[in-house]
Amino acid sequence: MIRPFFKKALDSIAYYMPERLSKYAGHFSPSISSINYYREIIKDDYLGLEERRHKQFIKLKRLLMYAEEKVPYYRNLFRKVNFSVNDFNNFSDLEAIPILTKECLQKNSEHFISDDMNKSNLFPNFTSGSTGTPLCIFFTPKELSYIAAIVKKQYNIAGVDLRDPYICIAKALNKKSLMLYQKDVLYINTLRFDTVSLDTIIDFLKKQRKFKFIRGYPTYLQILTRRIKECNVLMRPFKAVIAGYEYLSKENRELIEEVFQCKVFDYYAMTEGVIHGLECEYHTGLHLEMHDSFVEQIAVEQRTEGGKIIATGLNNYAMPLIRYDTGDVGVITEEGKCACGRTGPLLTKLYGRYSDLMQLNEGTTYNFEVLSRALCNVSGIRESRFVYYPRHKVVFEMVRNQLSLDRKKLYKHLSGLFSKQIAWEIREVSEIPRSENGKVNFISVVEN
Repeated sequence: MIRPFFKKALDSIAYYMPERLSKYAGHFSPSISSINYYREIIKDDYLGLEERRHKQFIKLKRLLMYAEEKVPYYRNLFRKVNFSVNDFNNFSDLEAIPILTKECLQKNSEHFISDDMNKSNLFPNFTSGSTGTPLCIFFTPKELSYIAAIVKKQYNIAGVDLRDPYICIAKALNKKSLMLYQKDVLYINTLRFDTVSLDTIIDFLKKQRKFKFIRGYPTYLQILTRRIKECNVLMRPFKAVIAGYEYLSKENRELIEEVFQCKVFDYYAMTEGVIHGLECEYHTGLHLEMHDSFVEQIAVEQRTEGGKIIATGLNNYAMPLIRYDTGDVGVITEEGKCACGRTGPLLTKLYGRYSDLMQLNEGTTYNFEVLSRALCNVSGIRESRFVYYPRHKVVFEMVRNQLSLDRKKLYKHLSGLFSKQIAWEIREVSEIPRSENGKVNFISVVEN
């Protein structure tokens, strides 16, 4: 096992290694592969849009050819809809392939894994379940190296480094733990956001000098910064705050920047790995990574600017997801150049994925990540939501699918969350109400 100190040293060597050597060494080291991908995406950022689209089209066609030959689900689907990759000559030809819903992926997940892949050599990752039901996505080492390169790029734009110690406010820990320090990352328990715990966290942050930046969910950053303002505490400046995975409002951004005396950089991604959006120094929108995905915008019925965000991941050959419905609605500007000089599509507005919080009377705070854990490995649920009546009860509403439901497992998991804190119940319904944008709000707080 490589000690963290030596791993950092190796990463530094890889970063400064001449390109001709690092390309060869990348075949043997994930860390060096990531550096190579990083150099590639940085170089391509400033190419003309037409050239970038051409390179993206080649990657997309290569993925389609592989899926047609090696992935059972697409082999059958392409035959069924009479789609041939040989006839794929334009991005618009992709519309012949039906949009992939999360429900379809859940029902057929095993058929999305390539015939070439041995699951024991792949890396599994569970989605957060922000629309109600988590699922497991498998990645190849190559795709993980690409994702690491994209994260490095966001860090560099924000003025921080992968090797900088930082604070993460996006992880639910054992409830007894308030903070956990691992490998230069300080995790703050998002389940412990009661007043007493917040004051302890604030007291620690006042004195800290080691940690350079903060990563976290906007909703938890908002709770923390509001408490800091209430207590009239002056924080030491951080280099940056990287907020992600949820909607970041203008008011929340301004509050975070004021309290931590640094710029906030928004980050958009999904555990499914089909899309990544990074905010640059000019904060005019999120640059969608063309190397890693092809993104479409589909009009919605409601009178909403923009449309549904449909994404195809270009690098995950273990479990290709083609025309995947992200469940989000936003506005994507396809052409033009950002003031930073980077070309490519910009996500200028994101309506979906705003997460309400359930703050129980005794101070426990739940967001979608924590609640969705109770649904991991529980089949039989098509979609669901938690309806919270403050000071009264929590109702878990679910719509069944055709699979059998393990009620005992579901009850046990939910009981572990709520049984001693608040009254709760499970309620089977025929449908889950949609928001104006057509999304399922996984957490719905009913004040009256």
